[in-house]
Amino acid sequence: MNTVINKEHFYSISLLRMVAMLSIVSCHIFQYYGNFLAWWFNAGVDVFLIISGYLYGLRKYEFANAKECFYFAGRFYRKEFLKLLVPYYLMLAVVIPLYFLLKANSFVQLAKLIVFQNSRVTGFGHIWFFRYILVCYFLTPFWYFIPEKKWKTAVLAVLFIASLPFCGGMGVWYACYLFGMFVARLNGNLKVQNCFGVLSVVAGIALSVFCVRYEVDREHWNFALNMQKLFTGGGITMFSIFILRKNNIPLLCKRMLLLSDRYSYEVFLVHQLFIFGAFSVMNIFAYKTLNVSLCFFVSFFSAFLLHSVKERII
Repeated sequence: MNTVINKEHFYSISLLRMVAMLSIVSCHIFQYYGNFLAWWFNAGVDVFLIISGYLYGLRKYEFANAKECFYFAGRFYRKEFLKLLVPYYLMLAVVIPLYFLLKANSFVQLAKLIVFQNSRVTGFGHIWFFRYILVCYFLTPFWYFIPEKKWKTAVLAVLFIASLPFCGGMGVWYACYLFGMFVARLNGNLKVQNCFGVLSVVAGIALSVFCVRYEVDREHWNFALNMQKLFTGGGITMFSIFILRKNNIPLLCKRMLLLSDRYSYEVFLVHQLFIFGAFSVMNIFAYKTLNVSLCFFVSFFSAFLLHSVKERII
């Protein structure tokens, strides 16, 4: 049985998704110019994963047996994988031939993009995301098969294991998704939600202070940084969801959020092409402001075209 999400709640998620999308684009623009602010905006993907886990965690399904679970999984994969992969491969169908003609990369390097390997292809530094979100989506249907009484314990246990140092940075990305799923099941208890949010933010800040104070080596610093983003980003995401849900959002803002919701994934896909890639627009004008504005414009326009074609296929 599916759990319905109310409309105001949906808009709070939409706002978080828009902020995450703008954070990712801004992070890469700052990175292009070598600006230290890139690190301050380097949490958009974490928020995306937490939001995805949260939305799927809100849903509840009952299965009579394993056969029903596998049948549901098949339908789930078809819907979610098509939504995720069709825009990506449509983009590759255009970009790979153009990159090859421009001699930006070898054919072998470009072909590896099909299986989400960067291979030093500029403009595709963010496709590592697919390797994690696909695994998260693959496992999602089977979480619903776990009995409700054991569900939170199971998710919390896997979340804890994924967060351990021996899992490296890889485990932290899965932990973001599981963090969102776990928080979703706290939806009925406001006190628990707020306590969990406070503890998450405090843990993130404490981890940052510890790393700076004791000069943690680079290998462990990367892990600690990811964990800090998980806790701090997760806590802030929780507060944003529950606070915004209680407030009315103006009609104009709702329309903007719906527009952002529709194209945010496609913007995520294409934006690096116009920052680092062969189609970079970051040096066209003498003024950075004009270049940044142009980057946002071509990213959103390309996202619009990509989304329009995707809608005709799916």
